[in-house]
Amino acid sequence: MSHYPDGVTLAGKVAMTVGDYLAAISATPKSWQHHYMESVELAELAEALCQDAPIPADLDGLPGVSDTVFFGLNTGSCCHIHAHEEAVVFQFVGTKVFTLYPPEDVRHLYFEPITKDYRRSRVVFPEVNYRRFPLTRRLNRIDVGLKSGDVLYIPVHWAHWTTAEGFTFTLTRFFQARLRQYRFPSPAFRCILGRVIQLIRDRK
Repeated sequence: MSHYPDGVTLAGKVAMTVGDYLAAISATPKSWQHHYMESVELAELAEALCQDAPIPADLDGLPGVSDTVFFGLNTGSCCHIHAHEEAVVFQFVGTKVFTLYPPEDVRHLYFEPITKDYRRSRVVFPEVNYRRFPLTRRLNRIDVGLKSGDVLYIPVHWAHWTTAEGFTFTLTRFFQARLRQYRFPSPAFRCILGRVIQLIRDRK
């Protein structure tokens, strides 16, 4: 992790940048439910952080790069897939647990129809309703805990959801997946068809 001239690490810089934000969360019970930032471009959050982010040079030049910030208190994500992107996750502050499933498990995760949000599972984790979603008993679950300084690569079409305790700051570099890395026949075909339907709707 790189350091600023005054010895403040990137993690410390982040904490100072969002200090008022965290104070608001801490002051009001359960306010974190309304104070969560996701899918925000790093450059839009703070130009200084964008310039100092310790992303290896080997990851430069990738197609369709998007550096996206996720942070909050006691927050997580629903189960979803990156339908057309790969991702490298950098954990800067706190600990976050990623629960992943291989592409062949998509058929057991009850994803939304391709005419809706085809990238999202209807199953609510971790409290799974097995009576409603019985195929989830066949899932091949992989849990990966990321601490500050850890990095995780998520290939295209690997389903996942996250949990965290306390404040976390995560940077994810998304980049376009090549077609040869798609998992055919499933879930690649549903992802491609879902994108086509989405593009048609956007043109109307």
